[in-house]
Amino acid sequence: MFHPTFEPKKLSDQDLESKINDVTLKINQAKRMNHAEFYKQLLAINNTLQMEKQERQAKKAKEENKTDTDLDGLINVE
Repeated sequence: MFHPTFEPKKLSDQDLESKINDVTLKINQAKRMNHAEFYKQLLAINNTLQMEKQERQAKKAKEENKTDTDLDGLINVE
């Protein structure tokens, strides 16, 4: 299924979303089939993928918020 040293940082944003969707489907299947150990492993993988997604979103938000904190951008001084 997944390599034990799975690194989500190497995935593109689209691949990360795809993996999250795949793991979510497998979580639902494992839960319905009463595979407790498999379910726990999938939850751990899902948590890792979700944390990576949140880190990327926070990084993008931080980059977008890099605005001019001085008022120079608001005031025309000639």
